[in-house]
Amino acid sequence: MNINNFGPFSSDVWGTVSDWAMVIVTGSTLFYIIRTFKSQYEVQKLQQQSTNIENEKFRIHITPVFELLLIKSEFNFINDEVEIKILLDFRPIQNECLNLKIETTALDSKITSEYIPGKNLDYIALNGHRGLHLTMLAQKKMFDKHGCGISVNFNYSDIISNDYTMNFLVALTYTDNQINTMGPLRILKK
Repeated sequence: MNINNFGPFSSDVWGTVSDWAMVIVTGSTLFYIIRTFKSQYEVQKLQQQSTNIENEKFRIHITPVFELLLIKSEFNFINDEVEIKILLDFRPIQNECLNLKIETTALDSKITSEYIPGKNLDYIALNGHRGLHLTMLAQKKMFDKHGCGISVNFNYSDIISNDYTMNFLVALTYTDNQINTMGPLRILKK
């Protein structure tokens, strides 16, 4: 009697019990390894989402925010024009900033002179005051009807080099002056 002969199931063709046990163990190991990889992939996706959320919270926490105040405005009448002299004060009220660049644009008037101490400022500390002096000429008829406006645009970076822009619109009339703020808006890099 041959112990390796089971009739139609010859061990030379079908293998032994140990061969089959090894196939079953290898197959079940492969199944559990694939399940483990899928689980690890899901965990990594969740960790990446959590990291992105924390990065955004930190970026928001360090975003510099500016305040622009109209300190003084004077109106002088020259023939059919109005000369407007204004003094604006700006300062960061939340976090310091780097590489500040200031651009001024007059709406319905013409800027004749501007003085920004250090127009391109490398670093501004928190609550560091700066003055901005502007002189403009506007047509008296237009100014009497609508007043005039100035757009003051700040472009700057935070301490980890995220770029931002913040825009102020200064509306001037004889009786009422307003400053509207837009931003800070993050400038995405390409």
